[in-house]
Amino acid sequence: MKSRAFSLAAALAVLTATRLAAQTHIVIVSGLGGEKKYHDAFAQVAQSLADASSKRFGVPDSAIIWLGEDSVSKQRYFRGQSTK
Repeated sequence: MKSRAFSLAAALAVLTATRLAAQTHIVIVSGLGGEKKYHDAFAQVAQSLADASSKRFGVPDSAIIWLGEDSVSKQRYFRGQSTK
């Protein structure tokens, strides 16, 4: 009986974790850097956050949105310019 209850609890935990992961979205907004060194630093931090979200926490690439200063960036998670 304990084995069956443990198996049920484990299955519920996996289903719950899977469902929560499917609902996770990450939005990263990096601000205006002004000078090149700040622009580069902001972009590096935003890229690191996006990489960690994907690799460490398993957030799907399609659920990671990075908006930043650059309007034409080719970075992996970059989705467009932040305008607000």
